[in-house]
Order: sequence, then C-alpha cells, then structure tokens
Amino acid sequence: MKDEEFQEILLAKLDRITHLLEMAEKREIENLKEKVLGRSAVKRNVYDLIDGKRTVNKISKMLRLVQPSVSRAISELMEGGLVGKKTKGKHTVYYKKFED
Repeated sequence: MKDEEFQEILLAKLDRITHLLEMAEKREIENLKEKVLGRSAVKRNVYDLIDGKRTVNKISKMLRLVQPSVSRAISELMEGGLVGKKTKGKHTVYYKKFED
C-alpha cells in the first residue's frame, strides 16, 4: 500500500470518527435539554428567548410573566448547564451554551 493510499484511508476514517463524535455530542445535548427543560412551559419559553442580548426584565415583558418566575427559570437553566450569563455594564444578559 502506498503512502498516498494509506493517508486517504486514514483521512476517511478520521472523517467518519469526527462525524460519529458530533452525532454523539448532539444526542447528549438533546438529552440534557430534555432533562433540564422537562415539561415546564415556562422554562421552554424562557429558553427560546435567551439570545445573549436579553435581560430578565426584557424576557419577562416579552412573556408577560413576573420577573421572579423568569429569574427562577433562568437559574434552573443555568444550574442544568444550558445557559450562561454575561454582564454588560449594569445589565446581565443570558446566552445558550449550546446552539440550537
């Protein structure tokens, strides 16, 4: 077997391994989302609106929910590992750790 053929086979196998790892990672993320979001409509709606730009206040207004409900949902999403936060000046915004 020539070096070129070997490299071609090796690259094809590496591509396949990479693809399988990506699929496994996506499954893990989906399982995590299901576990953290559960059947809670509030958490699902809050999660859908998190985009790295919105504050709790903005999300509360958009969903017409009181801030404590949204804050609690965001805290649970953060504890579950789906959401992170960044401070921008005086405001805290939330972002999804995994892209949808």
